Amino acid sequence: APDSLIATVDESRIRQVLANLLANVRTHTPPGTPATIHLAPGLIEVTDRGPGMSPEAAARAFERFHRTDQNSPGAGLGLPIVAAIAAAHGGRAELFSEPSRGTTVRVTYR
Repeated sequence: APDSLIATVDESRIRQVLANLLANVRTHTPPGTPATIHLAPGLIEVTDRGPGMSPEAAARAFERFHRTDQNSPGAGLGLPIVAAIAAAHGGRAELFSEPSRGTTVRVTYR
């Protein structure tokens, strides 16, 4: 197995993925909520310890224009854009969430 892995990606789009994920943390968690970013070749993962999402909301998180909180800013496009960028790079976006326990979004790409 090789010691390193090189991915050819659109750097600006991968940066947009990280920016969208961090914007979601900022928008959907109380100030001061801890968040963790894990970066590895072909992987971006952001975990927060915020309010989490119901299973129903989590199942719809990647739908365009779907918003869990109609009073929060945004158009409901952040996570769908993340998923589209991941798919365009041969990967996918996954969301894991539990009410009152937080949310993790994992993005893989090649």
